[in-house]
Amino acid sequence: MGTRVDGVVSGRVMPDGKSYARPVLKSCSYGKGGSLLIKAVQARLGLARDGLLGPATIRAIQAHLGVAQDGSFGPATVRALQARLNQGPSERRRP
Repeated sequence: MGTRVDGVVSGRVMPDGKSYARPVLKSCSYGKGGSLLIKAVQARLGLARDGLLGPATIRAIQAHLGVAQDGSFGPATVRALQARLNQGPSERRRP
């Protein structure tokens, strides 16, 4: 995907055009019933599909990526996800 592997989830440019808002990813939900994207990730990882990006889902993502399972979507998890997204399809299928 060409994502920079820097451990940073990009934010959005604020109205002043000079600063960025960084998302908080420890736990989040999107509307009634949770996120369809998170439900798809949960299904892929064999989890209950509630659509919420909570500590259990984050730990499962971390296990899948091979990083420490601390339940926090921090820089190490983001770097591993960025690196995985940059791999070709055949490389992503490896455990």
